[in-house]
Amino acid sequence: MDKLKQLLTTSTAKVLLIVLALSLVVLVWVIRHKNSDTKYSTDSYAGCVSEGNPVLESYPEQCIDKQGRHYTNPDAYLKPLVPSTNK
Repeated sequence: MDKLKQLLTTSTAKVLLIVLALSLVVLVWVIRHKNSDTKYSTDSYAGCVSEGNPVLESYPEQCIDKQGRHYTNPDAYLKPLVPSTNK
């Protein structure tokens, strides 16, 4: 009888430990993904730049926000390559 009681106590402790570990994993996952569901603070190149995010030295310019999203400068334009007539 004592062995059965000890076995039940040990099994209960193992199950409780597994349940606590799984609960901790779920809690950490929820906390980490809660922040990713927030709305983005900007949705344009100008907004990205005004927030002080880095601007790539590329053509056209690109701004990268803190979440890693890229915004391209809509005011940038390509000049047509026209052969020079001056000699």
